Amino acid sequence: MFNPRLKDDIENGFLILPNGCNSTEILKIINLVINAKEDEYICADGSGNITTEKNEHNIFPLGLYGIKGSLKCAKIIAFFKSIQKEYTLSYDVVSYIKKIQKREKIYQWIQVGSGFYRDFEWRLVGNRDIITKTIQVAKSQHELKPLPRRSSKTVDLKLDLTKLWTCEKGEYYNIDNGEIVEEALYLDDYGWATNKERDEKEILQIRKYIHSQFVAKWSYKWIPGKSTKWCERFFERLASVKKGNYIDFNEPHDPVKYSASNALLFEFSKCGFAKQKNLDSWSIREIEYHFEKYMNNKEV
Repeated sequence: MFNPRLKDDIENGFLILPNGCNSTEILKIINLVINAKEDEYICADGSGNITTEKNEHNIFPLGLYGIKGSLKCAKIIAFFKSIQKEYTLSYDVVSYIKKIQKREKIYQWIQVGSGFYRDFEWRLVGNRDIITKTIQVAKSQHELKPLPRRSSKTVDLKLDLTKLWTCEKGEYYNIDNGEIVEEALYLDDYGWATNKERDEKEILQIRKYIHSQFVAKWSYKWIPGKSTKWCERFFERLASVKKGNYIDFNEPHDPVKYSASNALLFEFSKCGFAKQKNLDSWSIREIEYHFEKYMNNKEV
């Protein structure tokens, strides 16, 4: 329920929903479960009813309860139970947490694999579910919580941040004179320094500007774990593939024919690519999601 990929897949029509139910209804149930208190259970019929009385209803571990004799409740609970394994976030993410603990400059946490995620301020490698789980665990640890939210409005400070992106450990980019320094009146966790007195509002504006420039430099459209150049080639090839043809996700220059024998080795996507079943780092739905994001950005 707490996996954002589940919401994306429902909104994009990747999942077959129970008969008589639409995506709005299912998403409403998910949102209610996410926001429910620890001792509250949400009615699986989509009515929005909440109970804390465990003995009066059929309680399920997903935070749902079913009304006895309700076919709709039974269908929706069966639906969530059937997809539970696919969207589980029960991963061991100790190694990823250790990577976060080593971070020095907070702006670097935005990076994900060889590409970048706008949604997350954590630098991580792995598929989307592992990244989500790592963020959840990391945020629960006080020393790993991200900085306070930046101001909503970005002020163009017209700073040349080229040097900032290449600062080594212990180095800071002095925004007053454009020099790389190790000491200054104020050293910020975002990797910059200043010799002037600046109030909290100014500091947040500078952080917001750095974040906006970082995201603009590496825009949201890449598959985690794949390089920018690789994704460009893959997406461009995929956008021009003819209907009924497939390209190999692992080797984009190789065509794959749909056949009974290949169906044992590959999963085939409606978008025109085939993924080897032993590639566990990515799912068909996840790759489709990033491709559609890429195409939408391209059209804009």
